[in-house]
Amino acid sequence: MSNKFPICVALPMYRSKYNGWIALESLIRQKEVPCEWELVVAEEVRDCFGEERVMKYSDRLRDTGCGSIKYISLNDWIPLSLKWVLIAKNSKSEYFLLQGVDDFTQPNRLKETYDIFKNTNADWVRSPVGYVYDIHSNIVYLFDRSKRDKHPGGLNIATKTDYIRSLNNDFVASGVDHWIFRMIKLTTSKVKIFENISESWKKGVCTSGLNRISLKRAEQMKYQRKMRVFEKTEINIKDILEEEIINRLRESYLLDSKMMSGSDIRNK
Repeated sequence: MSNKFPICVALPMYRSKYNGWIALESLIRQKEVPCEWELVVAEEVRDCFGEERVMKYSDRLRDTGCGSIKYISLNDWIPLSLKWVLIAKNSKSEYFLLQGVDDFTQPNRLKETYDIFKNTNADWVRSPVGYVYDIHSNIVYLFDRSKRDKHPGGLNIATKTDYIRSLNNDFVASGVDHWIFRMIKLTTSKVKIFENISESWKKGVCTSGLNRISLKRAEQMKYQRKMRVFEKTEINIKDILEEEIINRLRESYLLDSKMMSGSDIRNK
């Protein structure tokens, strides 16, 4: 497949009726993006955010350099692993940015990731540290990947789209970033990892309390705090996000909690 765009922002959604806006709001705030990019969304029809609402962002996304928006509607649930592969096969880009639907990504992510790929020929880009905002407790935690020895994960992960296109159709619903990394290692002799150590991460945040994976994240954080992977901070969320976004997060948390009451927890 010929690459038309340097960057694909891959955005899988699942039951994102009340939180699909989070990633989109952060994408329209991207700064100084040096190239044209594409957005590919894959989402099941159940409790969906929907194509119409995604497309309402088209003009503002275009202002940041987005040259194409593709929305893939799924009648039935598929695991996150297959969503990444599906998005990659529908992408016309060289580089593949894994975007969590409940992550308010930092404003320089596209620029910095593109520059890293072009200047280093990296296979795997990640941020080693970042904030996680627990909406329920109103606490901001600091995630530090260095506490997880040899784990390939991190935040703001990106890789080459060809690697994702060539992945097996494995049924993987959790730990998917680790699975992707292991599969890439099977196809290339050595994966060149580059850690983005820019401090731009301080203006982005992952959320905990929304979305199917982050409903599990509270227990994961509780366990990993013992290993100091997540540490409680005194940071005020108002120092990271605009008040309008904070208010919308809290409103979405209440609506999403009601929708998910008694429901199954599957994937992002």
